[in-house]
Amino acid sequence: MARASSGASVTPNVTSQVRDRFGTNPGGRAGHAGCATADGRAIVVGGRSTTGDRMYLADVWELDLRRVNSSTTERRMVWTMLHDGVSPGMVPSGRSGSAAVVVRGDVYVFGGYSSALRGDLDDLWVFNRTSGSWSELSPVDGYKPPGRSGASVSAPEGEAGGALVVYGGNGRNDVWEYDVDANRWTMIKENTASSMSGVGSARMGATVILAIFVASLA
Repeated sequence: MARASSGASVTPNVTSQVRDRFGTNPGGRAGHAGCATADGRAIVVGGRSTTGDRMYLADVWELDLRRVNSSTTERRMVWTMLHDGVSPGMVPSGRSGSAAVVVRGDVYVFGGYSSALRGDLDDLWVFNRTSGSWSELSPVDGYKPPGRSGASVSAPEGEAGGALVVYGGNGRNDVWEYDVDANRWTMIKENTASSMSGVGSARMGATVILAIFVASLA
């Protein structure tokens, strides 16, 4: 579910390395989605603010963890806000418990919980890090995973590939694959038993590695 812009307040710029340009750090939060790029940048999306009115967020932040140069262990450690979660254009509803992964340089975000919509979400969004804009992806056949929060997501073909895989969330143990080029979801394994929500994932070959479970896609 998207919401309209309420007026520009930030100019997203993925190449910005200016400290304090948008504030030193992201605000305190919980239930945010996190992922990383192959070249050493950590990305944080949304979550629920732990201060003030504890609102659900849709902002995007990037932390440059690359080394200053090859001869030192010092890292750049510079935060850049890529999107304020409000403008410009259409953005996802603020949410917590979503799952995020980087594919071809862009950030794909699935599901999560929205207080505004009073439930779990089944939408898929992509954030273009070059243009600083969000787009909602509606599958060509309308077939997609049921709504959930606390799922795990991975890119089985690596960041340069064309697929992402979603596992579990909300007591489920189903596995779904999304084909970026075909804009189509495929259920790899149906839900058969309870699972643990909120576990992390990583990539190794064509296997989704979970902190507790291993779901083979072979």
